[in-house]
Amino acid sequence: MATIRIVGELTADSLRRFRSELAAARGDDLILEIDSIGGSAIAGLSMYADLAGWPGNTTAHVRHAGSAATLPMCACQRVIVAEDSRVVTHAPKVQAVRDIGLDVGDLREAIGSLERTLNLIAGCYAEKSGSGVEVWLARLKSEIAWKGQGIVNAGLADAVEGSHALAIAASASRSLEDYPTPAAAEWRRMQAGLLRRARANPTVFGRPV
Repeated sequence: MATIRIVGELTADSLRRFRSELAAARGDDLILEIDSIGGSAIAGLSMYADLAGWPGNTTAHVRHAGSAATLPMCACQRVIVAEDSRVVTHAPKVQAVRDIGLDVGDLREAIGSLERTLNLIAGCYAEKSGSGVEVWLARLKSEIAWKGQGIVNAGLADAVEGSHALAIAASASRSLEDYPTPAAAEWRRMQAGLLRRARANPTVFGRPV
């Protein structure tokens, strides 16, 4: 059994480290220890796609999963939280960069990318929870902090087990330059994989993406 820790901010570097550890696991059963504020939605969705077809059993132990860090959590077959665990969900956002002009085409592309990402994230939550994708699209209109048993009630976790004793050190934050962009090859690869899952399971990923 292999243990992979997802800590700190999700960036391109953390995705590379995750994939390196995943490759070393060679299809064995996995335990994910998650204590992350979130970060790049693309990194989180890529982790989800990598875990979704994993041949071994997958279990997540969650201290804190914010934003994009909820996605690899939801890909696990079993999710264990504690009474003091916290999970935060919200719609994806685009990072505004000062002094860079955007024309109408740029804005339309950004909106389209956000809408596709939103639908994919809602589909991930719907598949884990058993709730409809429309339910999650409605929930994602506002930021929600789920705690303890509330995470289980939302369908994002399977059990509450005591208080956390995970000793996970938060990694240093990365710069914006580390984030993959929606135009990157990584985004196209990840999106293609999730779209295949969406077409294979239309009752969960029930909204056009």
